[in-house]
Amino acid sequence: MQTVKGTRDIMPQDMLIRKAVLEKLSSIAALYGFMPIDTPALESWKVLSAKGVGGEDVIKEAYKFKDKGGRMIGLRYEFTVSLARLVASNPDMNLPFKRYQTGKVWRYDDVSKGRYREFSQFDIDIVGSDSVMADSENISWAIDCLKALGFDNFQIRVNSRKVITSMAKYAGIDEGKMVDVFRVIDKLEKIGEKDVTKQLEQVIPKQSAKKILDFIKISGSNDKVIEKVEKIIKCEGLEEMKRLLSYVNDKSKVRIDLSLARGLDYYTGLVYEISAGKEIGSVGGGGRYDKLIGIFLKKDVPACGISFGLDRLIDVIKEKKLIVPKSSLKVFVSAVNDKVRKDALKIVGLLRENDISVDYDLRSRKLSKQFEYASSMGIPYVIIVGPKELEKKSVTLRDMNSGKEEMVKIDDLAKKF
Repeated sequence: MQTVKGTRDIMPQDMLIRKAVLEKLSSIAALYGFMPIDTPALESWKVLSAKGVGGEDVIKEAYKFKDKGGRMIGLRYEFTVSLARLVASNPDMNLPFKRYQTGKVWRYDDVSKGRYREFSQFDIDIVGSDSVMADSENISWAIDCLKALGFDNFQIRVNSRKVITSMAKYAGIDEGKMVDVFRVIDKLEKIGEKDVTKQLEQVIPKQSAKKILDFIKISGSNDKVIEKVEKIIKCEGLEEMKRLLSYVNDKSKVRIDLSLARGLDYYTGLVYEISAGKEIGSVGGGGRYDKLIGIFLKKDVPACGISFGLDRLIDVIKEKKLIVPKSSLKVFVSAVNDKVRKDALKIVGLLRENDISVDYDLRSRKLSKQFEYASSMGIPYVIIVGPKELEKKSVTLRDMNSGKEEMVKIDDLAKKF
């Protein structure tokens, strides 16, 4: 039997890696002062499809249906819209509100390596601050997380919607065409310059398309890029990028990329994308969305956030062996025969009472088969319970890595671990 297309089962070894990743991301989020929340997987379709929220492409990919009461609802396609609804529903909350959230989201998109229709995200967001310091918090957190996970060849690409809006005006593009242009240039890394040029020329005149392409190809150090851009346009977005670069904790990991636009319609200022190398591509991104909450609250509340795509991140971690999965089980208790099984169970209970993770044989197998099972599960120690050992109120403790064995008094077992 196969899973539904775009979904997958996750086996214990992969879940152990996922658990380790989530623990690192959560602990670093807590260090930065973010608090955990959760929101429903189901949202009103009115919320998910509100004008200015997800954009046409995302809305097309959303799962929607009528419930038994005839109400139109959908599965969340990301966390930010749910956060905006939550903040609008709690107008008296203390600000700034720093939250993190993890869980599954759903989009009916093409399925390929690292891309699924049911996937997991880990988001942090700061609501209630219009300062670039909030954006720097998000980016610094992402940098610390990637370092903690063992990544070294990564960059946080940064741009500003304000900069690309000024660029579009410089190129003579009508305001009504800007969102379409942003969506096209955001594909540069994915489809290449030739296809981007072709798609731009379907939307805007060739002369405007050339100006746009010349602009987004400006490269060099961050200071050089800003210097070159300032000779063409002046805007608040450039000043914000300068301030951002002065705040982040590791400037060497941040690169200005004028082709970065981010596909969602609600971004208003700085946008960022986490690139883990050419062969891997993006593992996350985010930006500032100062108008999104206002769609539901009827007054604007500044906010910004960043999100990791957990599935792609974990696939890379597995491929590069950055985290080796380790079983949480510390001990396996083996009964030599049925006569000592009750004694073995008492030892299991004793260890669990002392918060030591332990498993035992549930299939009455031979000792050799029990060893094979413990080894295959990566359990480091096996306790052998036999009649001779019990006569001495002891057990045999076997180190599965070295193969060494020693006799240990039952009363001293808990101390041993």
